[in-house]
Amino acid sequence: MEVNNGIIIDGVLHELIKTNSEAYCDDCSLYGICVQQMLICHALNGDIFTNRGRVADIKIDKED
Repeated sequence: MEVNNGIIIDGVLHELIKTNSEAYCDDCSLYGICVQQMLICHALNGDIFTNRGRVADIKIDKED
């Protein structure tokens, strides 16, 4: 699976997604640690984070 925008916390990948509808904070996988005054998702130009599960292997493509 390829992820362009995500955060790994304690070995779990949370992917930032952009929805075409109204997103609610309590549906976000980072709701428990989010600082409500400065929404992490909005600061990164997204709507909500979703839990994609545990990370087994990370591969990074280098740009030349």
